[in-house]
Amino acid sequence: MKNDDSLVPDLFEGTIAAAATGGWGVLPVILRRAWPAVTREWQQNASRCLSAAVQTSGMSRPDLEEAIAKDPSAITLTVRLLHHAGMTGADEALFTMGAALGSSLNDQVETTAEDAALIVEAARNLSARHVRLLRLLTEQTTNEEGQEIGWWREAIPEALGFSALSSGMLLDSCTASGTVTTHSGYGSLVYETSELGVEILHLLEHLADFEQS
Repeated sequence: MKNDDSLVPDLFEGTIAAAATGGWGVLPVILRRAWPAVTREWQQNASRCLSAAVQTSGMSRPDLEEAIAKDPSAITLTVRLLHHAGMTGADEALFTMGAALGSSLNDQVETTAEDAALIVEAARNLSARHVRLLRLLTEQTTNEEGQEIGWWREAIPEALGFSALSSGMLLDSCTASGTVTTHSGYGSLVYETSELGVEILHLLEHLADFEQS
C-alpha cells in the first residue's frame, strides 16, 4: 500500500488554483502555508490507524498491505478509513477504525467487511468522553429494592461527572451513531450500550491488552 507521492500535492495545487481564480482572497496563501502541517497530521493519523489494524489482523505490516490490495472490499474500507483519519486526532476513533479493518482481515475473527464498515462509520467521531459513556452504560444500575432499572437520562450526568448539557450531547451523539440504544422502562427512557457500542469497546480492550503484553 504505497503512497502516491504526486497525487496529494497535485490535488492541493488544483485547490490553490481554484481558490486563486475563484476570487477567494488570501485563501490560496493560507492553504499553501498550512499544507505541510495538514499533510503531516493526516499521515500521522493514518499511521496510527494502520498500526491498530496490524495488531488486530494478526499480520505483519507488509502482509496486511498485501491482504488489502487483494480484497476490493478492504480497499474500499481502507479508503474510507483514511478519509476519516484526516478528520480526527482522537486515539479512540483512530484505533477503533484501524482495529475494525484489521479484524475484518483476520481469519480467526468473525468480523466481516460489512461489520467493519459499520464500526468505522460509528467510530469516526469517537472520543474519550464517548468511550466513558459507553462503558458506563454497560454497567448495571438498580433501584432501592435492588431491581435492575437501567440508566435514565437524568442520572447519567452525575455518574459521569459531566454537566447535563455535555452529557445530553454525548447521549444524542452516541444514539445517532448507533452505539447507544434506548427502550422504555419504569416510566422513562432507559439508555444502554448497543451491540455496536459493545463491539467498539471490545476492540479497544483488545488493543489495550496487546499493548500491555
